[in-house]
Amino acid sequence: MGRRADDERSIRQAQALLKQLAEALEEERIRKGLTKTAFAKFLGISPPSYMAWRTGAANPTLLTIARVVDRLGSDDVCLKTLVGNYNHDGQHVTASACRESTP
Repeated sequence: MGRRADDERSIRQAQALLKQLAEALEEERIRKGLTKTAFAKFLGISPPSYMAWRTGAANPTLLTIARVVDRLGSDDVCLKTLVGNYNHDGQHVTASACRESTP
């Protein structure tokens, strides 16, 4: 596989992960019973940023994702829960919750 194909595959994988992150955050928002505005404030981000993530109009940085996961706390959710598990080829293998996969 050529470099261009590798780059295109990486972009598709990143887009899929960001979409899954947005969906998982929305599920967490609903689980917590918060409005989109209240959830964004809870996460420490602006409501327009949260909505842009949800629609795919903007993407969070890795640092912002880490802060969001930290804000949610390990008892509620973790990055593994949000984006699932992927093998070295970028194929989804499971979306087990962290507390189910840790001793």
